[in-house]
Amino acid sequence: MLLDTDNILFCPNCGETCLHRTSVQVFEIEEGMPGKLHVSVERDRVLVDNDLSHNPGFYRKGVAIHFECDACEAKPVLELHQHEDNTYMNFRICKGY
Repeated sequence: MLLDTDNILFCPNCGETCLHRTSVQVFEIEEGMPGKLHVSVERDRVLVDNDLSHNPGFYRKGVAIHFECDACEAKPVLELHQHEDNTYMNFRICKGY
């Protein structure tokens, strides 16, 4: 994870600390369970549907926090997901959602 000593996130593309959160996505799913839920919060909008196509967790719960960097044109995404009782975290650069 790219953090400084004050726990401020660095951009994984340029290394600056000029990240702004643009949206948060929560994917709720239990393996073997029929219910699926996707909640997206972006500025003044909340969207709720059953689209799990962007779930970083594939078969389990996931969270994706989208950022934009002021110092470069990167759009990093901080992803958390569960698999076999473990929680994984990934920071990747995305061209958009």
